[in-house]
Amino acid sequence: MSSVELEIQALGFEKVSGRVYYSENKQPVFDKNTIDLLEKLNKHSNESVMRLCMHTDPQDDVHEMLMIQDSFQQVGPLRQNRNSSVSYMLLKGELEIIQYHNKSGQSERFHLSDEIYALRYCRLEASVFRQITTFDRPAIFMEVASGPFDDSDTIWM
Repeated sequence: MSSVELEIQALGFEKVSGRVYYSENKQPVFDKNTIDLLEKLNKHSNESVMRLCMHTDPQDDVHEMLMIQDSFQQVGPLRQNRNSSVSYMLLKGELEIIQYHNKSGQSERFHLSDEIYALRYCRLEASVFRQITTFDRPAIFMEVASGPFDDSDTIWM
């Protein structure tokens, strides 16, 4: 186990896969050091997407995840077949979220950036296809969705 992984573990996160850590604490907190550790962990791994889950397991009612997507990375289009929302709050970097409306064939773009007057947050319908893209630097953001949730709940376009 690397020194960075040991630091993440000391913060109360348990590794469940190469790119996913769950909180062992019912009231997790994180600060800039946690964000920096996630960035270091990403650099030392071969994973392009990593997450620290603030929830303790997939059965929790709310899923709050501190995510990092490496430089130029696309995830999706994907959606969940549920009548709820998913929220994104950018902490560092830049990302674009495209929401695809199946019936109209139109899409909406949300450009989130850590620039001073840029958009930092958006809340979308979980049942609508979306794609998340990062550009020339990693993006660190919070993703919040309703649970319980299994990976098989995700529908890929």
